Amino acid sequence: MMFSRMVENLYLELSREYDGLYEKGSLMHSPKVKIKHHNWTIYIDTITENYSRHSIRYTRLRSCVNLKHNINFKIVKKNFMRYVENYFSDHSIELGKHEFDVNYYVYGNNEDLIKTLLNETEMLSAIISIPKLNLLLSRKTYHHGKKCLPNEGTLSYFVPGVIDDELVLKRLIWIYQNLLDRMYKWDIIGEDDGKTVL
Repeated sequence: MMFSRMVENLYLELSREYDGLYEKGSLMHSPKVKIKHHNWTIYIDTITENYSRHSIRYTRLRSCVNLKHNINFKIVKKNFMRYVENYFSDHSIELGKHEFDVNYYVYGNNEDLIKTLLNETEMLSAIISIPKLNLLLSRKTYHHGKKCLPNEGTLSYFVPGVIDDELVLKRLIWIYQNLLDRMYKWDIIGEDDGKTVL
């Protein structure tokens, strides 16, 4: 599997700017960036999922956390397929911010805590600025991944395609940093990384 020089250079530059660790890609694995934020680690890479007749490459951001509450959430941008899914599933949570609510679905198991966590103007503005969005806090290592260790979860961003836009990746890093800070502030997560291998 070959990875573009543009992505490699971008990941290397991000590792330098955020004082992170860059891992060079191989024939089978993409390059990876590890960025520390306080005691948490943000991982950025790509992964290829193989299906019966085709394969799709995804961009991922992930952070493993110690969960202190039984909470999960998912934020996705609205489109026709999401509308159909929403019609046949639990209704989404509205945050009371018109521009956000008309463009995104928010699902989760603790409405009051999720509203407290997400309902911050600068945070919502940053989320709205991301062209593709599939952001979740779950008990899996990423959207299609394995289960985390007990009492741990993963904050995951997982979308098809390779993001080679530096500004978008920096905004995603900012969203991660602020979500981690806010989850810690509201006693949703502990102050250290989880032990699940990502």
